[in-house]
Amino acid sequence: MELVYRARERDILRGTFLPYRLEFSQKNDRFRLLCFRKGDLKPFTMNLGKVMEARVGAFMDVVLPEHRAELVIVTCHVVNHRNAVDRAMIHFADYKKKAFRTDREHVFELEIHCPRGDLTELVIQLLSFGPMMQVLEPASVVGELKARLARQLAL
Repeated sequence: MELVYRARERDILRGTFLPYRLEFSQKNDRFRLLCFRKGDLKPFTMNLGKVMEARVGAFMDVVLPEHRAELVIVTCHVVNHRNAVDRAMIHFADYKKKAFRTDREHVFELEIHCPRGDLTELVIQLLSFGPMMQVLEPASVVGELKARLARQLAL
């Protein structure tokens, strides 16, 4: 497919992409097209709402690799007060996750596996969970949480 895509406010991408799969995100109420760039078969995910033009290109007989988004593992501690661990497992049901007991009483470690493109959405969900959760790593997510909290405090 020949596509013209608005990546950001001013960034416009033009190129040939090989569609792989169409997904719907209930959380965002949008469709995502998982595809590969023609030249290097690098995986690419695009919001269909930002596709400005689309044309069917020439047929290509290629075997596409598995489309995998780069995953970021976000590590948190959850204090199990009022079933907070159960609520966290349900709250983050859209992500692959693992929970472990820690040496501290009533504290569990939660690993959330999140595609890099969904990190902003995860940060918002982490903030909405409240004080029963402490994000430990990665540092970029901790920094984003602190920055958002500082902006809220400044209001």
